[in-house]
Amino acid sequence: MSTLESLARWANDSERYQEVYMTGGILAFFFLVCMLTSDRKQRAWSITAVSAGGCFMGAVFLAFELGWDFHFREKLAECSGTSRYVTVWFRIVCVLDILLGLVFYSEHLHPLTSWFHHFAYFLLCNWLVDIGEGYCVFFTICCLEELPTFILALGSIWKSLRSDFWFGITFFILRICLHTYLTFQAFTSASDDPRMNIVKFNFGLTMSLHAHWFYSYVNQQIRLYKERKDKESKS
Repeated sequence: MSTLESLARWANDSERYQEVYMTGGILAFFFLVCMLTSDRKQRAWSITAVSAGGCFMGAVFLAFELGWDFHFREKLAECSGTSRYVTVWFRIVCVLDILLGLVFYSEHLHPLTSWFHHFAYFLLCNWLVDIGEGYCVFFTICCLEELPTFILALGSIWKSLRSDFWFGITFFILRICLHTYLTFQAFTSASDDPRMNIVKFNFGLTMSLHAHWFYSYVNQQIRLYKERKDKESKS
């Protein structure tokens, strides 16, 4: 197939138009933010807010489609329309956050949470969408766990909206409890699909990261509590 034929096939794919619309919408939102603020940290977190908010809303919509039943079965190991949109959305955001960050907020691109995270999830989303209709539904259900990220992003943009309490509660419920349940479902699945090995690896890795982050959060809150008590005793 020639290059021109490949481009024509790409242009005739209706899903590509959806990707263009998503990209255009995110860029329009970002440049609107740039018009409203010159604060580079707010610009950086605005992309995180868009990413987390979009993924969470898509995950809630899918959860209603599933009747909030996340017990592993064959229909979790497929791609629905909703889950495909969410996966493509996250893939686009991973790319745009790096590209926009290089120009507008390079000092806020962290080696682990930006470069490594976005590259790894870009590859994962490509696998989910483009290679054998991967486990998009499973991935999208995990996007319910983006709620604490959305709360964190709002608090980083507007200090008045910061809530360590709600961030901690939602993180524990979604990224510890829900993720533990989904990880158990994945590892105890009777499926002989070889793709499950990638799913299990991803769940095991992210479960370890979530546990580490929550441990750090708890230690931070204990330290802040002790500092407040020390100030109160001295006043």
